[in-house]
Amino acid sequence: MFHPPSTEDFKNILPRREVRIGVLTVGALEQLGVGYARMLDFLKTIANTFNVEKILHMETAFELYDKNVLFDLIPVKYIEKHNWLRGYYNDLKMMANQGEVSVVEMKKTFGSFFHDGYTVTVWNGVR
Repeated sequence: MFHPPSTEDFKNILPRREVRIGVLTVGALEQLGVGYARMLDFLKTIANTFNVEKILHMETAFELYDKNVLFDLIPVKYIEKHNWLRGYYNDLKMMANQGEVSVVEMKKTFGSFFHDGYTVTVWNGVR
């Protein structure tokens, strides 16, 4: 399980405010399943505290599948069976609706028969 460092720890690691940085995840979140809350909170905290320009995920986005479409039902079942990331993107959208973050883009791109592993999500803090 993800155990994030404190914000104080990052003050010594991350660049000064005038340097812009980004966060990229590629296939790194899927293993969190429904246990993603600490990671999402950590990313929101650093996005709103430090000079994080963008956070970009290239991950499977369970919430973008339409369970009424047979072609999407296969990845839905595959993701559920493997207990991969579910709920993250709904929570991210909820945080955006509450003004805590800003979602720039969320788009399914490509993948395999079993899932679209490279859905692109771009978001940032609202400092």
